[in-house]
Amino acid sequence: MSVHNMGGTIGWSIRSVLAQSCGDWELVIGDDASDDDSLEEACFFSDPRIKVIVQSRNRGKAIMMNRLLEEAKGRFILELDGDDWLAPDTVRLLSEALDQAPEAGMATALYAWWIRTRQMGPVWKSTISSVCQQNPFGLSAHSAHPLVPRMYRTSLLKAIGGWWDREDRFGRIFEDIDLTARLLEHHLLVQFPAVLYHRVICGSSISQRNRDLFPAWRKSR
Repeated sequence: MSVHNMGGTIGWSIRSVLAQSCGDWELVIGDDASDDDSLEEACFFSDPRIKVIVQSRNRGKAIMMNRLLEEAKGRFILELDGDDWLAPDTVRLLSEALDQAPEAGMATALYAWWIRTRQMGPVWKSTISSVCQQNPFGLSAHSAHPLVPRMYRTSLLKAIGGWWDREDRFGRIFEDIDLTARLLEHHLLVQFPAVLYHRVICGSSISQRNRDLFPAWRKSR
């Protein structure tokens, strides 16, 4: 989990990991130079399976995710944003899906789409299969739809060099789509047919503010 200024939501995200039916996990949280109480919220939990890493200068999610990749010890890596949350069986079901498909490099599922509002908090919109939104083996010219959720086989993630390690504007957006496309060029995707992830869309997030840059970003790859 890479976070920047998510003090108001990260606690709920962490609790969704603590509530997993499978207890064999580690949660590595990277605070990317937050200037709110994100770090205090992350450190509030005393569970020994939780580790917090602090970055003094904001360098973007891709840089932080590569730092977290260096720390991760598990066979699989599941991304969780600091304003999203997991269904209780997410870790167990996605890891079992990868165990049953040794040729697969990544597992996904359905997700619940929520919109963040100022008055009522997250409001549910629909259930989505992100596999239907994008061709997982390539990138469309105009559409920026990441696969959600994303559990990777750690060895294969490291074999392709992890995330796109750059700090410029294009290194801070669409890093999830870039990684997915590179991994699935060589390895299969398995999808579990149930809602295992709750994704909250906030209009002020960096990805939402820069959606129109997707064609230019794609050309820069």
